[in-house]
Amino acid sequence: KKGEIVTLDIEVMNKSKRDASAVLQVYVSKVNKSDTDPNHSLKSFKRLEVKANSNAKASFELDDTAFSQYDDNGDLELIRGEYDVTISSSAPTYRSAELGCDQKQTIRITVK
Repeated sequence: KKGEIVTLDIEVMNKSKRDASAVLQVYVSKVNKSDTDPNHSLKSFKRLEVKANSNAKASFELDDTAFSQYDDNGDLELIRGEYDVTISSSAPTYRSAELGCDQKQTIRITVK
C-alpha cells in the first residue's frame, strides 16, 4: 500500500578460508508485465563484508516508490499488482545463470 515499507532480510554465507565481500542487489520486476515495463529494475544495493567461514546479515527497505512508475504527466504513480523481488549478486537474467552467477533469493509480493 502507499506509504508502507517492505523490509527484506538476508543472510550470506562465506564457506571459504578468506574474508570476502559481496555486493547484494535488489531487483523488482512486475509479474504481468506490459511491453513497456522493464524486465528488472535495480532498486537497492549494498556491499557486505563476510569473514572467512562465517555468515553476515543484510537488511534492505523498499518504500512504495520501488513499485511506482512515472505517468504521462511526470507524476509518480503506485502500480498495483504482483511483483517478484530478487536479491542477488547479479541481474536475475539467463545470462547471469550461464556465467555461474545464479544464486538468488526471490519472493513474490502483492502491492494493493
